[in-house]
Amino acid sequence: MPGERGTVMIFDNADQYRKTVKSYADAAILAGPHRYGSDNALIFVQINEGLSSTDGQKVKDIVDSL
Repeated sequence: MPGERGTVMIFDNADQYRKTVKSYADAAILAGPHRYGSDNALIFVQINEGLSSTDGQKVKDIVDSL
């Protein structure tokens, strides 16, 4: 999303993907609410909490479609 910062991580190892998702969930208070992952594509996206809920839903929809 324009104006927001975050991280997109692409994995080739499902175990590392799951560990990363868990780590971000464990640190949710620091990582913010916008954390979206695709178990199928092994992609995890974290966007800083300045993102609106509406835009967060757009990101979630994209990640869910992968």
